[in-house]
Amino acid sequence: SPKALVFPWFDKGVAKWVEASSNPAAARMVVNGEADACVTTAAAVDLLSKRGIRTLHEFGSPNMIFTIASPHRHKFLRRYLI
Repeated sequence: SPKALVFPWFDKGVAKWVEASSNPAAARMVVNGEADACVTTAAAVDLLSKRGIRTLHEFGSPNMIFTIASPHRHKFLRRYLI
């Protein structure tokens, strides 16, 4: 997924980039506790939604919507979005 989507968090020093081999792999890293959140697709979130991951924010075009997904509540991650 586009790394530039999360540059604001990198610039603030509240996030670091962990590379994944695919969108579903990024979502699996989150549900496995290897990352707190990921930029992924709605399809990847749907695949793993029974394991606690959910969409927190959507951005992109209807052709390819990327989301931030995490098992953490929005309130927990919101401090990184401001």
